[in-house]
Amino acid sequence: MTLAIDLSPDEEARLAATARQEGLDPAAFVHKLVAERLRALTPDENPQDPTLALFAQWEKEDARMTPEEAAAENRLWEQFAQGVNETRAALGMRRL
Repeated sequence: MTLAIDLSPDEEARLAATARQEGLDPAAFVHKLVAERLRALTPDENPQDPTLALFAQWEKEDARMTPEEAAAENRLWEQFAQGVNETRAALGMRRL
């Protein structure tokens, strides 16, 4: 797709200067900006952020758990939280 954009002389000068700093011609720089913005606005099936990818993986794993496995995981979490809170209480800190 080809688009024509009317820029003021100031906007044109700022675009040219910024593109030059990026080592790109103005058209390539604008293309890069638009592509990055569209990626940010579009839900991605494979998130680039490793933390989001890990959360998605855990969510899929949790969905495949049997009720017994989920109960066992909950018991482990409760034991962990109890241990953390016991340590925090011994140190005079608030419970989580």
